[in-house]
Amino acid sequence: MTIYSLSGLLIAVTSGLMAGLMLFIGKNKLHRLWSFFCFCVFLFGLGIYFVGGALTPDVAALWWKIGHIGAILIPVVFLHFVYEFLGKEKTKVLVIFYVLAGLLLIADFTDGLFIDNMRFVFGEFYFDSPPGLFYPLYTTMFFVLTAYSHYLLWEGFKESKDRFIKDKIKFFFFGMGVSFAGGAFNFLPVYGIDIYPYMNMTVFLYPLIISYAIVKHQLFDIKLILVEMAVLLLNLFLFLNIFTSSRSIDLVLNILVFLFMIEFSFVLMRGIYKDIQDREKIEGLVAEMEVANERLRKMEEQKTEFVSIASHQLRTPLTIIKGYTSMLLEGTFGTLVPVTRGAVEKLYDSNMKLVELVEDLLTISRIEQGRGALNFETTNFKDFVQSIFAEAKSRIQAAKIDFVFDAQVPNNFFIAIDQKKFKQVVRHILENALKYTPPHGSVHVFIMNDTVGHKIRLIVSDTGAGMTSSQIEAFSKQSQHEGVRHSGMDQGIDSERSSAGTPGLGLYIAREIIEAHHGMLYLESAGVNSGVTVVVEIPQNHKASTPAV
Repeated sequence: MTIYSLSGLLIAVTSGLMAGLMLFIGKNKLHRLWSFFCFCVFLFGLGIYFVGGALTPDVAALWWKIGHIGAILIPVVFLHFVYEFLGKEKTKVLVIFYVLAGLLLIADFTDGLFIDNMRFVFGEFYFDSPPGLFYPLYTTMFFVLTAYSHYLLWEGFKESKDRFIKDKIKFFFFGMGVSFAGGAFNFLPVYGIDIYPYMNMTVFLYPLIISYAIVKHQLFDIKLILVEMAVLLLNLFLFLNIFTSSRSIDLVLNILVFLFMIEFSFVLMRGIYKDIQDREKIEGLVAEMEVANERLRKMEEQKTEFVSIASHQLRTPLTIIKGYTSMLLEGTFGTLVPVTRGAVEKLYDSNMKLVELVEDLLTISRIEQGRGALNFETTNFKDFVQSIFAEAKSRIQAAKIDFVFDAQVPNNFFIAIDQKKFKQVVRHILENALKYTPPHGSVHVFIMNDTVGHKIRLIVSDTGAGMTSSQIEAFSKQSQHEGVRHSGMDQGIDSERSSAGTPGLGLYIAREIIEAHHGMLYLESAGVNSGVTVVVEIPQNHKASTPAV
């Protein structure tokens, strides 16, 4: 037996087994098409096997004609299968190629039109060379349809969002690509290029690759098919068992068991079908969710980048406005009349709020981009917090509230913090308290040193509108991108006070900065109209030693 004849035998055996299996267990058009395709490859392999052992040109020519029945149909049937597999509509082109294949089959058994001569090659067997009149047309069709079929598979792989489907396409693309590439070497001796077609040995690999895909990736729903076969065989056995009954009571029992199993099989298979449909729906939804999440991630990145760029662009004009309004108030351009001075002061205050808002947006942008590194400095915590409140003295007075600062720590209590970022924390908490505490209310600030829990606490308590337990829980679970709103919103506070500032944004920033300090920020409230307490805790393992004087 020659190597070429052996390759034909391997192709015929593996393809024949695959064709028989798919025909036996096939339950839809896709299975039948694949069975027919494998049968075509079986004929091709069978022809090669007998050609390799043929002793006369006439015998070789007969088996070449038989082998080419399968070879002519292979590219057309594979294209048909790809259309069905990918769920594409059948086109007139497919019909045209089936008609062309039919004409080539007629030419195959017409002397001189397809196979013109037998040439003894490689000192082993006869090859159909040189080609007949229609053989170049077949060669062209083979390569065009093979390339087009694989192009469709590649496009289907790229377009599919279902990982399960992509795995199927991947195995078909790889398995059939290897086999078609190996089979293509059979054309060389036909056109006088005498390179031994060793690569024909790769053709038989495709059934092995597809079989692996069937077992590993549930190609063709083989598990369902095996269950159907088992149920069918069981019912067949019970049906035949009826005719082996020797007594009337056995006959009745066997009939009842058979009828029960028929009903049970129906319920079982219906449940399995439903599970498969549910699984396919879930896999489809998972794939859609992955796409949606990726799209949201990209949109989030674009949003963060836009906020960062826009905030940086706003800094320059705001700084210029701040500079000129400050010069106007200082009298650099002359003394302002009271009415004009009042307007400029409002302009200055509004500009400062915009400056703070831009700084907040930049802080959020840095946090989301992972650029919020802290610069720890040894700080006298009591003096540091008190200085922030001193800067806000005019705002506290304008709010017409009772403000109390109580520091229950030594004057020389030092701790390591990022002063710039921690200043934002205190400023936002104070702004929140002032905004939602009505006139004649009170805001109390406490600094406590918890030596038992090894924590330093900053507590800001107001007598504002308060919060419900559900609002506090919502704050604790609030996502980074949603921010949070203080309880005072929409609680009857005048519109000017309610619209100022960005409480949700501020508390979000404060919480992120505190967590970066390995601490925590949380809210407490006894309920509506009972005020809110904001508690900031920082572990004392960040406490710094007292600097040398």
